[in-house]
Amino acid sequence: VTADTTIAPNGTLTADSLFETSANTTHIITQNFTAAGGKAIHEIRVKPNGRTKVGLRESASGGDWATFLLTGAGSVIGESGSSQSLAGIGVEENGFYVITMTITTSVNGLRFHILDDAYVSGTPDVAYVGDAAKGVILWGAQGEDSTGKANAALSEYVSVDVGSAPFHGAGVDGVKYFTTLNGNTV
Repeated sequence: VTADTTIAPNGTLTADSLFETSANTTHIITQNFTAAGGKAIHEIRVKPNGRTKVGLRESASGGDWATFLLTGAGSVIGESGSSQSLAGIGVEENGFYVITMTITTSVNGLRFHILDDAYVSGTPDVAYVGDAAKGVILWGAQGEDSTGKANAALSEYVSVDVGSAPFHGAGVDGVKYFTTLNGNTV
């Protein structure tokens, strides 16, 4: 990771570059994170920089995972585990996407995966020969222990009295809405 290489969604020079190695391996970074009650929400802003597919995975063996496509409006490619239907993606400023995943099992940490162009589906634990000139830009990663929370949003986006469809006040009340793989808006 090379710090402060690109303009972030908030207009500051604080986004970090993450490039693959040329090794034939999974291309990941891991952040240790413990949620005492076993439920956590993770969010990170990602901008393509040669790669347009990424994944999030709970660090435990067989843990929850979700994969994302960073083109156009963005999309959730796939997800599995207790997080199913709780992964989301949205478009941000300066070419960034915000990706989120709620994990409702025992949380030990989070792995961020860069995926190659040949990736189609399944777990993000995919080894391939990397290209040291390709990667992504990262900004604003955060995780929150959300045990006992009634909603599936980070505190930054918690709102009340969001009226009737189509989400009265959306875009002006600080709430971020995401479309899940099954088409639900969260």
